[in-house]
Amino acid sequence: MFWKKKLKKARTLKKALAYLDPHKPLWEDKELEAFYVDREPEFREEIMRILKNDPNFPKFLLSGPPGCGKATELGKLKSLLQKKYHVLLFSAKDMTNNYKISIDVLIITILMKIGDLAKEKKPIFYAKNLQNLIDRQKGWETKYAQVDPAQGQLDPREAAQAELGLHSIKGEFKQVTRLEQKPTLNEIIGGINKTAEEFLKKIFFFFGKKKILIMISDLDKIDLESAKEIFFTSSLAITKLKVCAILTFPLTLKYESNYIPMYRNFNHIYFLESYPIYQSGGKANAEALVSLKEILSRRINEKLIEQDVLEEILTLSGGIPFELINIFRECCKVALRRGYRFVDVDNLDEAIKRIRGTYQIGLTDRDKKILRDIHIHNKKIDNSDLTRLLNQYWITEYGVWDDLWYDINPILIPLIKEINLFEE
Repeated sequence: MFWKKKLKKARTLKKALAYLDPHKPLWEDKELEAFYVDREPEFREEIMRILKNDPNFPKFLLSGPPGCGKATELGKLKSLLQKKYHVLLFSAKDMTNNYKISIDVLIITILMKIGDLAKEKKPIFYAKNLQNLIDRQKGWETKYAQVDPAQGQLDPREAAQAELGLHSIKGEFKQVTRLEQKPTLNEIIGGINKTAEEFLKKIFFFFGKKKILIMISDLDKIDLESAKEIFFTSSLAITKLKVCAILTFPLTLKYESNYIPMYRNFNHIYFLESYPIYQSGGKANAEALVSLKEILSRRINEKLIEQDVLEEILTLSGGIPFELINIFRECCKVALRRGYRFVDVDNLDEAIKRIRGTYQIGLTDRDKKILRDIHIHNKKIDNSDLTRLLNQYWITEYGVWDDLWYDINPILIPLIKEINLFEE
């Protein structure tokens, strides 16, 4: 019997670098098995229950502060659902080079992904129903033929036969090319739905019947105006699709006036928070610290880092998984350059200076005053600055609903103290 090789904890800093990339979520089954830390399973269980019992095509939104682990949660859901659904998981980053995405681009990308699935699983259906639609979308040229104007327009099929020498044509023969008109958005939606219905047909009484489940990460990171177009102006284009879907959603859009009307178009919006390693009053949360620590302890041997340094990294991360991995990765690079086999406090100090220096480049005095106020009062500022501060990892959100509060990235606190803006 063939056994899959399991991933083991890193025993060297070089191997740790391979395991710790903050930009790479856990999407592969072997990565999830080895490294995934279970958290808030209630929302996963609820989504799975709704998908199972709803005869229609439920669509969910998953939101939370940047870096909290939404993409990895989608990977976990895929691993749990891939036997019962045709799961297509991909990132919004695949659609853009500048974080601007239109609803047309989103729906077209879904068409392409479903087209790839159909080409593999149902090639005859693909050739008959999707090939032409996708070719038109790509803007492929179709050749036509014409004769001397006195002879009029020649039927394209006859022109093709003439090329093969099967027809003789009076007058001067030449070829011209013309771009096919690209399909409308409604045509694309129709093609997606027709394909989704094909996958719902039974094979041998019951085999083969599966819904398509679309999962898209990083939609929460796109340009805010693009997000408003997709989720507010054009959300019906998404809800019309006869596929199930889980899409990430920008956190700050929940403060927009159009949020409630948009909310009604989806089955539910779930919020994943950063690890609340401190409560809003400043008291440490031991349970959250233990869970956060497991993100590293599952990937690296404990001998690769001094334990007091590990505790300091947990604190400096602010409970943001992205920042936790980012800090330790930077520590590994410093330690390897110095010839160390483990991370000590000197490596950490240099790593934090590097990260703080990067963050400092974009900080203005006005930004520092805003950060000071957020840190003192644990409350957000106006929405125009909120998106920028969250996406820069300068602040993060903790809690949900009534128990909602904000704080700054602990790495930035010295920058506030330096200009005497920090109020003790």
